Amino acid sequence: MKRFLSCMTCLMLFLTLMLCGCGEEPQVDRDKELKEIMTACDSRWEEAFPDEILSFRQIEDYLADWSRDEGIEVTKRTDHYIVLTSEATKGQKETPSVTFVCSMDPANPDSGAETLSLGMTSLLGPLQHGPIRLIVTEATADRFPGAVTLDSKYLDCAHCIRLYPGSSDMVYTAGALSSVCRLTAKIKRADPSYTNAFRIRVMVPENADPYTFDKEHAVPNPVNVLGDLLAYAKSSGRLFEIASFEAEENEDYQPAKATAVVVIDNNNVEAFQKRFEKAYETLEDKFKDLELDTEAEEESDRAPEAPFKYTMKKTKLPDSVLQGSSGDNIISLMYTLQTGIHLQDEETGAITAASYIRSVSTEGDQFSLVLDMRSRDGLSMEEMAGNYLITSGLCDVDYSDTKPGRLWTAENESSSAAWFTAAINSDGEDPTKMQTSEANVLYSRKDGLDLIEYRYNTDRRPDALDNILGYLNSLISTD
Repeated sequence: MKRFLSCMTCLMLFLTLMLCGCGEEPQVDRDKELKEIMTACDSRWEEAFPDEILSFRQIEDYLADWSRDEGIEVTKRTDHYIVLTSEATKGQKETPSVTFVCSMDPANPDSGAETLSLGMTSLLGPLQHGPIRLIVTEATADRFPGAVTLDSKYLDCAHCIRLYPGSSDMVYTAGALSSVCRLTAKIKRADPSYTNAFRIRVMVPENADPYTFDKEHAVPNPVNVLGDLLAYAKSSGRLFEIASFEAEENEDYQPAKATAVVVIDNNNVEAFQKRFEKAYETLEDKFKDLELDTEAEEESDRAPEAPFKYTMKKTKLPDSVLQGSSGDNIISLMYTLQTGIHLQDEETGAITAASYIRSVSTEGDQFSLVLDMRSRDGLSMEEMAGNYLITSGLCDVDYSDTKPGRLWTAENESSSAAWFTAAINSDGEDPTKMQTSEANVLYSRKDGLDLIEYRYNTDRRPDALDNILGYLNSLISTD
């Protein structure tokens, strides 16, 4: 009897292992199949688009053709985005839905082609899956027209994952804390004391992200540059008066130009210009390694665009100028106000807190300067705001700010944030993203969107697909 029971136990164990193996084998084959599909998508792209510049419509047509071949529904297509939907498999309609988002720049499509293939393959999902959606948006290096025009109903999902390439794996689960502060003061005006009026303008490329911190891409803020130049001239004893100082806000990006009108003493015109030019050369040398690659430059023989430049032209004498202390306070503020990186982790180099000037105006009898502040944590934000409060007081300027809020964030106890962070991020890595990204726009389009950003290592894209499939499998209902 004991021998019989022993044999039966071994037989049942063998059958159990066989059954388990049969249940797992199709998924192993599916993983392999999807990686082959991803490679096929790469080849299909290379064959379809040998040229380097496309229209977004061509990208949409490519996706529509592929979707038809794979039996995937094209839910919506517009001038700036296309939505593809993979319905839930049998018995998985109640499984949480997942939406993948990736962007394509028609002027530089190859930079996003591999991510597009990863998104397309992820849309097919494992053998069993809940509702999966892929949104492909049009985007440039600094603008997100697809996300801006995206109908929010296509972001109705349990979890949203934005995919983009990088040199290492990292998952971001939140944008920075953000706050806007205003420095204001009443302006007293008087008739000009001098007769030589000049309009000075500092210009930088449009739509430069002030929260790009690497030297190769960090374009200087024109308000800071012009303020420093005026402060240098003032500190060297050049006699001039400020009639106006203006820089318009540029949405999420720093101003593209800052303009000041100054009135200079007859005996100081030449000395002012020489001092101004010398100060400019000093700042120019500081940013000499900054390179800006633009499509226009690549198509022409002209030299690369300067990171910033200025013009100084004679202009009509203004009716009034800022009276003594008002002008001095502005110059003092420009010299004292510290923007850019405020706090940085000494060990990792991660930026903890930073800011930039969004706009400045001396219109009418009111001076107004608007600052944007970002921080990874509330304590750093308080410290930065405290510094500005002190600076404002020293320069006889009023200070106010808004309540800090996250630019975007995953939901509390989000399964996607928890799963991907545990699988990919190293211990101690802060999953807060300081830079401006498409996630900022997506989050503003849909209240309560559970959103994460997955920056995958381009050298390990198959591993990224494994991670995505692993997460989709973790959501499958076993009821």
